[in-house]
Amino acid sequence: MYKNYLTHQFAINFDRMCSSLQLEPELTQSLQRSSHNMVYHFTEALKPQTIREESRHFHLALAFLAECKRLLDEAGVEFSELRGCHEVLLGRLTRLCRDDSEQTYFVRVG
Repeated sequence: MYKNYLTHQFAINFDRMCSSLQLEPELTQSLQRSSHNMVYHFTEALKPQTIREESRHFHLALAFLAECKRLLDEAGVEFSELRGCHEVLLGRLTRLCRDDSEQTYFVRVG
């Protein structure tokens, strides 16, 4: 977990910011559910497990982050701190997914 501590903190901050937004009730629920699921799967990926399971959780976290972005765009949210946090998380999760995919490939081939 300490290896990805900063990314985990960005995920938690992003979730908190999403939870504090006052949007239409349906959008608020969907955004909160997606941001909570993103944090959950990221946290699960940090627990000791197989590379395949780790990769699965990182990819799910990335998918939920994408859903958050879609919902924020739909709501027209322009909060720059939230967008900045999203961009950082997107870059970090994409890198983690890519790194895990490469490890999974080498484990299968090797």
